[in-house]
Amino acid sequence: MRWIKAGAAQRRQWSTMSPVSDIVIVVDDDAAVRAALKFALEVEGFRVQLYDGPLALLADANLPDRACLVIDYRMPGIDGIELIDRLRSRNV
Repeated sequence: MRWIKAGAAQRRQWSTMSPVSDIVIVVDDDAAVRAALKFALEVEGFRVQLYDGPLALLADANLPDRACLVIDYRMPGIDGIELIDRLRSRNV
């Protein structure tokens, strides 16, 4: 493992890994949870994109090629598992 500098924070990364995205996509219907996750992730040097629900994410035509998804399981309408299924069916 080696340490890499990411903004104001340092993160460990396996030296054999290819470069990874520093974008985290957060999908949650609770504004307080979104805000808390955004704060915590930005402190660690990640760029964060917030969505207030599955439909907002699915409507975004400009999603990054690579990102980490943090998805609430229980949301009204479309739950987290169904959202992942829909993203997969779109090859996202």
